[in-house]
Amino acid sequence: MSRPRVAYLGPEGTYTHQAALQEFGKSATLLPQRSIKDCLSTVESGNADYSVVPFENSTNGQVALTYDLLRDWIVRDPSSTITVAYEQFVAIHHCILSHAKKIEDIKKIYTHPQAWGQVTEWLGQWPELEKIDSSSTSKAAEIASVEGEEVAAIASEYAAIVHNIPILKRNVENIKNNTTRFLVLTSNRDEKALAELKKKLPEKFVTLVAFTVEHDDPGALAGALGTLTEHGISMTSITSRPSTTRPWHYVFFIEFWCPGLNKLDTVIADFEKKCLDIRVLGSFPRSQRYYGED
Repeated sequence: MSRPRVAYLGPEGTYTHQAALQEFGKSATLLPQRSIKDCLSTVESGNADYSVVPFENSTNGQVALTYDLLRDWIVRDPSSTITVAYEQFVAIHHCILSHAKKIEDIKKIYTHPQAWGQVTEWLGQWPELEKIDSSSTSKAAEIASVEGEEVAAIASEYAAIVHNIPILKRNVENIKNNTTRFLVLTSNRDEKALAELKKKLPEKFVTLVAFTVEHDDPGALAGALGTLTEHGISMTSITSRPSTTRPWHYVFFIEFWCPGLNKLDTVIADFEKKCLDIRVLGSFPRSQRYYGED
């Protein structure tokens, strides 16, 4: 079997890179991408077999950009071939990387915008630091590695190794069990490969769905979600994002447990009766790391 080609939000040393390694191992051909949008386009074009993107963090919530790209790329475009194949969880332990000898010598610090909210307690001790956004935590480490002793990065231990920069302080995240969840996307243009994915589903699996309802119809959302109650199905999450088609109208993303593919078809058919539109983004097995298992 050929080595899978896996696109991920790069560069090397990001937490997404770590998620890709956890899911596929070092035997995969890993393809770093500059943006989450590039991750989607690479897998849909067929230039990658899978793509790994950050989806939500246990400390500061959803990665809004990923939700919005899923909305624009999949929900709105019936011709899109992207589907969710797997999920992966990475324990996030942020480090301060710098050539400085002590924190007091640092003037500027870089990291990805998603990381700031995960280290507020540590940052609160150093209000004079100039905080600068970077495209990824690994890019922050790369910048700090070449800009001298007055510059630092908030990034992973692995990023320190990749960019050859010392770790000044470890584990500065607010919550020590801080975890980020990643989605592994694939293209379903290969029907045989999609059938193989479905065969791997356990008896009970997670399904991610996006739908819209009339925003001025009283009880429309409750009615749609009532479909799950009617079928005795547990919802595990719900998130809304602006539809951008009209003001104050939203796309709702929900995830739920489903006992079997036949049951899923029935649930979606009943959902359709209560929604303006609905799109199944994928069905996939729950990662064992969700339960704290390797």
